[in-house]
Amino acid sequence: MTTSLKVKIGKILIKDYLSFLLLLFSVASLVFIVSIPLLVILLPLLIWRVSSIKKTIEKGETVQGILASKRYTRGEWILWYVFKIGEQVYKVRNVVVAFKLPLGEKDAVLVTYDPQKPQRAFLAALYAAETS
Repeated sequence: MTTSLKVKIGKILIKDYLSFLLLLFSVASLVFIVSIPLLVILLPLLIWRVSSIKKTIEKGETVQGILASKRYTRGEWILWYVFKIGEQVYKVRNVVVAFKLPLGEKDAVLVTYDPQKPQRAFLAALYAAETS
């Protein structure tokens, strides 16, 4: 099924580990003027990552999955979830920044994935602002 979710960019920047790091390094590059060439590299990566998550959640397909495991390490959650498309089973890992996670291991979760590349998948509940 196609999703009809709205995603707030701020939620992605705060929750997605890679986006969060890219944002921090981009801000640091602005503060320390010597690092501005680094900003030229980091900013496009940040924009690509955030838009990739946003596009996947808003325009991707949604399927029921299982949160296979979650582990808290150094301020971030490492999440592994499993979902099936046809006969193919996918196991995807995401790293999320959060103190508490409202999901437990073996919980059923809605996974939103890119139909062209199902390995690109996200848990919409972590980033979606509202359901239409």
